[in-house]
Amino acid sequence: MISKTNQLELRPLRYFLVLAETLHYRKAADILYISQSALSQQIKQLEAILGVTLFDRTNRKVALSRPGQLLVKEAQLILKQLEDSMERWQLTHDGVIGQLKIGFVGSAMQMYLPSILKQFGKKYTKINFYLEELTNTEQIRALEHEELDIGFMRSNIVSPDLRIKSVYKENFSLVLPEDHFITKENFKHIGQLSEESFILFSQ
Repeated sequence: MISKTNQLELRPLRYFLVLAETLHYRKAADILYISQSALSQQIKQLEAILGVTLFDRTNRKVALSRPGQLLVKEAQLILKQLEDSMERWQLTHDGVIGQLKIGFVGSAMQMYLPSILKQFGKKYTKINFYLEELTNTEQIRALEHEELDIGFMRSNIVSPDLRIKSVYKENFSLVLPEDHFITKENFKHIGQLSEESFILFSQ
């Protein structure tokens, strides 16, 4: 069975909204520059697809039915979404606007990210940044769901669908109590601390 969404077209929705506003076939047809019979045919076709009566018609007046009242808001949302999407596409295509959605761990913003954003912003003045501080796990999830374009994280464990690149390296520093038996002079390798408890960055 063909779903309603596969049968719906934008033109009948536009015609429906004009008729819903005027509640008059002749006036709506004049606004749309079509004949009344063409308008009536489009409305009947839309009703057939949805399986409801959108207008209560009498010889004296046309009124929205309950399903028709509900459809007004949804049809407005559909057409507004299309209009916004096409406008955004055109502006992006023309290089007028653009947005990069970037996730980051806190340390990246302190040490690495500000200089990169500054350099990029000078070169691409019409691109806006959307920045959100997230954990490694939250960034990976957001990247997989296309809610982020780029993530700066402390992890080399990602799904095969994501591409990872090292952008910054730093050494680990070992911090111990003053009275610990390991000192700068007798430290040889990390294995000397195999029985110790550690505080580390969470994965």
